[in-house]
Amino acid sequence: MRNPVGEPLNLIISSESSPDMLQPEGFLVWATALGFGVSCLGQGNSEGFMYANLGTENPNVRQGSLSGNNGVMRWNYGLPEIGTCRETIQGGNHFRWFTQHTRQAGTAIFIASSIELGLDSAHSVSSNGYNLGRDSIVELATDKNGIEWEGNKFNASVKWVEAGRLLNATSENINHPEVAPTNGTAIDGRVAVLYVNTIKRNYGGRNETTSGAARASYPLALMMTTSAVVVITNLAV
Repeated sequence: MRNPVGEPLNLIISSESSPDMLQPEGFLVWATALGFGVSCLGQGNSEGFMYANLGTENPNVRQGSLSGNNGVMRWNYGLPEIGTCRETIQGGNHFRWFTQHTRQAGTAIFIASSIELGLDSAHSVSSNGYNLGRDSIVELATDKNGIEWEGNKFNASVKWVEAGRLLNATSENINHPEVAPTNGTAIDGRVAVLYVNTIKRNYGGRNETTSGAARASYPLALMMTTSAVVVITNLAV
């Protein structure tokens, strides 16, 4: 039986992104270039893992890859090795990620982002934190100069899916509905679709470059396979 509330999947890495971006290693390098890292010192708690319904072919996808411990990415405050420990204590932006594989659309990555409060507030989501967490990632990813980390460089474009198509503007069935701003809803229902282009990758001293920009339109097949997605949830014991 599932918990009736969850967190919104408010950002998608399109299946039309660079192929390496849709593999765990490439995605995690991109996330590091954004300024995120795995939870403090790589720690994870399987009891806190979350699962996503990504359509009929992917009804119960566990966060991250392999063991799932890399499924939560936290803001690293400019310190890729240990900065996520500060986020754990102080709070900040963080996200969970889930991979969808479909026969029609290929691979896409779904992200549930939010800005959370610190440990002393039990990591509750901050006011308007779902929308602000998503918007912060989009702003970073689409920087006109691109983003870079240790010889790996990326750029991206964004296409917005308005409320009512993938998510609704609502507070119902959303974890921490109290984050809704005055006279508003916990989530605004908008979903950002990012088209991430790998400009350069550093494979242990062997550099590879690519050409072309991320495309600015999203495929109908991707929309069809994700139309049922609403929230990620914990599995109830």
